[in-house]
Amino acid sequence: MPAAVAGGVLVVLTAVRELTISVLLLAPGAQTLGVNIFSLQQAGAYNAAPAPSLLITLVGLAGLGLAARRSN
Repeated sequence: MPAAVAGGVLVVLTAVRELTISVLLLAPGAQTLGVNIFSLQQAGAYNAAPAPSLLITLVGLAGLGLAARRSN
């Protein structure tokens, strides 16, 4: 069971960081974090782009921490 949980966490963490699939599956009127960061950078809003990037980093670190805690 711990291996299955760790594998699931790794899949979710990879999916959160993926930009290509987010762009392809983006519905009109919806926006994912990856697309939001990309749009902010392309618009030149370099001061606003780090905030959602920090969210992705914190979610990733929390997921890895949970996976490490569960595997012990």
